Amino acid sequence: MDDFKKFVSKKPYLKDKINKKETTWQELYEHYDLYGEDDEIFKKEENNEESTQETNTSSQDNSINGLFDMLSGIDIDKIADGLNGMKKVLSILGELSATQEDKNMQNPKPKPFSRDDD
Repeated sequence: MDDFKKFVSKKPYLKDKINKKETTWQELYEHYDLYGEDDEIFKKEENNEESTQETNTSSQDNSINGLFDMLSGIDIDKIADGLNGMKKVLSILGELSATQEDKNMQNPKPKPFSRDDD
């Protein structure tokens, strides 16, 4: 049993199979006990894990290269001009809303009726 535990600790994909409910610890132990570490089940999974890791590494490299390509095509001056334009628009809107609030405070609407009016 200790040999199996050591074997499983070297093969993290086996824990993933258990978590995904593809197999059980009992089934894995039976394969290990009957056929040993060289059973086809363990080899197939090991190859799949290596190819998955290679695929993940290459896709990460591609995404990083794509990110750098995208960033190299950005014109910082155009972004700065766009942000300055937005800043001007926001300041104008702020002035308009402040002006509207001032008008509302200067000319309060009269209440239609009050309790003391008779």
